[in-house]
Amino acid sequence: KWIEKFGSCEDVFREAKDRYELLKEKIHLIDNDILNILHQIELESPKDMYHGWLLYKKLREDRTKRRGMKDELLIIGNVLKQIDSSCVSRVNTQKAIDGLFERKYTFRIVEDEEE
Repeated sequence: KWIEKFGSCEDVFREAKDRYELLKEKIHLIDNDILNILHQIELESPKDMYHGWLLYKKLREDRTKRRGMKDELLIIGNVLKQIDSSCVSRVNTQKAIDGLFERKYTFRIVEDEEE
């Protein structure tokens, strides 16, 4: 039944590698889009509140998409790292998944150049 539904293990792992590469490419494109928005904010004349909100909304959407892709990339990467072509550690993969729910963002310390 496994082979009928998913194909051989090699097929599944090949698809996982392909998906991993696709996600890396998509993250790169979103990063470029985010940089474009940041450059737009930096270089264009100030906007009214509505246009500021539109930029905020686009940044938020891009960051949300990026986070979802990075989460998926983490899981696929964890599985691919553990492959010895015959087994996958479910325990380590589950730990990686569980870790996604417990993470918290820590702000980076940015020193002002004037100080």
